[in-house]
Amino acid sequence: MKGLIQRWLGRDPARQLQTALTLIDADRCVEAAALLRPLADAGHAAAQWHLAELSLHGRGMVQNFVEAERLLLQAANAGEIDARSRLGELYLTGVPLNSQPEAADEPAAPALDRLLASNRIRKNPETAAHWNQSAAADGHPAAQARLGYQLATGIGLTRDIDAAEHWFRESATRQCVLGQLGLGMLLSGSFGARSDKVGAAQWLEAAAISGDTHAQAGLGLLYLHGDGVERDAAMGIRLIRNSAEANNPLGMYYLGEAHRIGQGVVSDAAESETWLRRASARGHQLATLSLIKLLTAPDRPDSHTAGAALCRQAADQGIAEAQHLLAHLYFDGKGLPRSATQAVVWAQKAAQQHHAGALEFLAVMRLNGHGLDRDPAVAVELLQQAAELGSRAAHYRLGSLAQQGLGMPRSIATALLHLRAAAELGSAEAWLAIGQLHADASADDPSLSADAAPGCLERAVELGSGDAACHLASLYLRGVGVQQDRERGIAQLTELARDGSALAAWMLHQHYDDASVTASTAESDAAHWLARAAHLGSPPAWLRVVQWWDADRDPGLSRAELVAELQARAHDAHQTVAQYLLGALLLDPSHDTADIEAGLHWLERAAQAGDVNAQLRLGEYWERQTDSTEATAAAADWYQKAAAQGSLPAIVALARLQPVGEAAPADRLADVLPTWQRAAERGDAVAQRVLGYLYLKGIALEASQPQALYWFEQASAQGDRPAQVALGGLRVQMLSDPASVEHGAALLRQAADAGYADGEFNWGVCLMRGLGTPVDIDRGRDYLRRAARRGHAQAQRALADLQRALPPRSA
Repeated sequence: MKGLIQRWLGRDPARQLQTALTLIDADRCVEAAALLRPLADAGHAAAQWHLAELSLHGRGMVQNFVEAERLLLQAANAGEIDARSRLGELYLTGVPLNSQPEAADEPAAPALDRLLASNRIRKNPETAAHWNQSAAADGHPAAQARLGYQLATGIGLTRDIDAAEHWFRESATRQCVLGQLGLGMLLSGSFGARSDKVGAAQWLEAAAISGDTHAQAGLGLLYLHGDGVERDAAMGIRLIRNSAEANNPLGMYYLGEAHRIGQGVVSDAAESETWLRRASARGHQLATLSLIKLLTAPDRPDSHTAGAALCRQAADQGIAEAQHLLAHLYFDGKGLPRSATQAVVWAQKAAQQHHAGALEFLAVMRLNGHGLDRDPAVAVELLQQAAELGSRAAHYRLGSLAQQGLGMPRSIATALLHLRAAAELGSAEAWLAIGQLHADASADDPSLSADAAPGCLERAVELGSGDAACHLASLYLRGVGVQQDRERGIAQLTELARDGSALAAWMLHQHYDDASVTASTAESDAAHWLARAAHLGSPPAWLRVVQWWDADRDPGLSRAELVAELQARAHDAHQTVAQYLLGALLLDPSHDTADIEAGLHWLERAAQAGDVNAQLRLGEYWERQTDSTEATAAAADWYQKAAAQGSLPAIVALARLQPVGEAAPADRLADVLPTWQRAAERGDAVAQRVLGYLYLKGIALEASQPQALYWFEQASAQGDRPAQVALGGLRVQMLSDPASVEHGAALLRQAADAGYADGEFNWGVCLMRGLGTPVDIDRGRDYLRRAARRGHAQAQRALADLQRALPPRSA
């Protein structure tokens, strides 16, 4: 009887196919496969498609991807649209590495896994595009969604956002969750070049209502940020938690991040770690990276080793961001031995994968000579590569270097070009820098205008820059770009300082410490805000406190208090100024706080991180230890590091030291000299200034005043203030040439008016002696006071001499 039924069914392929499908629905897949096989072998496209699905998932037959692919190709070539769509999916995502026969109660793969499939093997994106295009053109919604994804990402096809939106929309309007999700992602900016958060929210909501947990997570993120919808943190967290509790890795990641940074929920490291670990275990790379950041956070030293181990695992897998993070961990010594060399090795691995952050890291290492020879020009090349990848941080750094003339010729036009590029990418720091350029604009620079400063600073404030708010207040104090209103400026800075802004407190100190402020309480107000700025963590304030002590002024902060403040901050690897100053204070044997061993430790921490003052101070310390050649060698080592960064005192010290064994200081200078010569020839202003000094003093080069003047001129023309002072000082001594004297005085005034203390001192001397300018004792004394308040020792001594020698200043 059974054989008769099979022969009867065999005469009707449609009936045989329908019976097979009924058996599949009843999970009687072995019997279904037996019915489908003869139909498939006979060329029945629908049978080939369904049999391929059974083979693909191992239902009723041995799982066999090769056989599934063969059957799908036969069906697709015969015009079966579902087979074409399936091939588009498989060739795009590949078959999962850990595929196992599907259990009857196993949930279907999430929609975004099918769309993005970041944890699958991409076998042939170009072939995937062929089949997705074929099925999409015939109206298959899932193929349309995948085609949209390929066009949005440029995978297998030329990237085309307009075409991607078209196909996502075609799919979405057919009520396909994949299409709704893809369109929501595109409009939210996930693929770049689009930003319609309102539309994104609408389509993500449609997919979320259909139960898509990826859409729920994405929609939750929009509610959390208030993008395209009214901000509702509670709603956002609820949607994200629903997604996470449905075992969606994206929802787990978002929930873990929310707990890590305290967004929409109370910051909770333990809860964050739980969700990030769950997402990471499911292959979510961003969750793994966030987990590394959580475990290596400064306030979790006990987990640094575990975080570093996890980071190394991810880096060994070739994940570029993990390699970049590992470079930072090696450099900072977090959970790993501190090693600039290893930091460079891992950053280079990430950079080879075109990781912008790694390129920036290597650029900074080149700028500071950490783990690599110092070469600002190469640093600029690395930053340019990162900028081409769309890095706003790289554009910002290039703008800063162009302002300084470091690694490239000084050019305000180039600086503005890069800063504006960074600003357009949403950099608050870039808007702040542009605002400062406009605020400090000179009358002879048509590209800048003080009137533009307020608008730029306001934009930076909108983007969350607290420092920009301080600079905006200072415009009212100075009357730059706005109607001068000192009371308003002081009131705004005072409010910001009371809210915890170190910069605002520092600016208030500078205001009250200015020689032009004659209020009776100016000294006490200056001291109050100096102490406040120091307590809030302002590095310039820490240094100024020490300068006040040296000038016998009371900063309202004792030595023990400052040491305690610095100790609280020095453990942060990035607080190099705190490390340097703490080391210097502890190394001073004349005070009760002295601790030579601890002082050397902190100076070495700062010096190894590239702090040139710490390197110089260590050189000075070991040079004073005259009892061994080892100490002199150590001094030469630290001086060489500082010299490589352009420290003139270090260069002089290297020339002063006697040879030690085979490593003579003169040889050390010869090692760094070619770097400075190459950089100077490329237009590096700092290198040009250093070269001028070497020619002037005859250090490592034959003394030549014409060569010294040439290189000082080159650097001075780029706005290098120390070079302007050096050149101006040489020119004003050429008394037989009045034009040179006037030129020198003008250079010194330029440096002085830019707020450079050495320029203020020397210009003040010119005014008092009538060098290149009419004698003006009162103005000269004002400039000396400005320099003295910045801690300029010569200016402080000169003022003390003047007080004894000159009558009181005129009214």
